[in-house]
Amino acid sequence: MTLSLTASVPSRGLALELSLAAGERVALLGPNGAGKSTTLDVLAGFLPASGPLLLDGASIGAAPAYRRPIGLLAQQPLLFPHLDVLGNVAFPLEHRRGLERRAARAAAAERLEEFGVGHLARRRPPQLSGGQAQRVALARALAAEPRLLLLDEPLAALDVTAVPEMRRALRAAMEGRMGVVVTHDPLDALLLADRAIVLQDGRIVEDGPVTRVLSAPTSDFARSLLEQSPWLAAADLTALRARLA
Repeated sequence: MTLSLTASVPSRGLALELSLAAGERVALLGPNGAGKSTTLDVLAGFLPASGPLLLDGASIGAAPAYRRPIGLLAQQPLLFPHLDVLGNVAFPLEHRRGLERRAARAAAAERLEEFGVGHLARRRPPQLSGGQAQRVALARALAAEPRLLLLDEPLAALDVTAVPEMRRALRAAMEGRMGVVVTHDPLDALLLADRAIVLQDGRIVEDGPVTRVLSAPTSDFARSLLEQSPWLAAADLTALRARLA
């Protein structure tokens, strides 16, 4: 499974080429306004762009968002407030995979158990903590078995105590699956991605293994990360990554 994107969005100043190999996870780094979330919007189908988008050689650029085999998890869970937790996760199973209601809810219950929130099935979104809501949103994003998972700073809005557990859940969810994660946190990039791409003004200015980009950067932004996080320079990032995985 491979992904290839050539995208131009003049109104957002975006012009880039991006490719992912089977099972590869990429972190998009860069300052605010660099084009990270715009890239995710193009991939997800929320923003039109000129240029081809190919998944396994087949064009999906003209497909609407709900028809793309792509899951998205954003900063906010964006759960449907009128549905309970089970209904939220069952929704894509019914409307994207075409399962009948009973089968969709049974599959949704299994997915909730996988993420440790099966006991919350009958609750409504306002009754969930931030970490619980993000786990439910992740279960929903994965319910339709997407071939590509997009993460748009999914840990940024969480209480610091909920971050480590959610990070582990995300890492498990991305195992063996193509994924793109937008983050400002070098630790998230290190633990969730194999490769790091740095964007500046809608262009790619650095691209390489995440351990190399974080420890020996060539772009101004990645160098600033190193300066702001001295532990990056002092740590054996490969060993740290293995220990915290």
